[in-house]
Amino acid sequence: MIQGRNTEIEYRGRKVHVQTQFMPTTKTIVSLIFDNGAIIGSRKKRLIFEGEPEKIKDIIEEKLVEQHKRILDERKRNG
Repeated sequence: MIQGRNTEIEYRGRKVHVQTQFMPTTKTIVSLIFDNGAIIGSRKKRLIFEGEPEKIKDIIEEKLVEQHKRILDERKRNG
């Protein structure tokens, strides 16, 4: 199973929640940014590969972590 990431951060004086997960049916990494339950931002990255996600689990998790960290870094710089 590919683990998603969840992080609470300060952004523009508010506490927001960043959630990143892998969607195996669409082979997409999806990141959502929530402010009090409302989605205030998102990013999607479609991965191109053949076969079952579990066979390249480590690569998918690496890309997922990269995307999650990138969003956190962007929010910290712009917050």
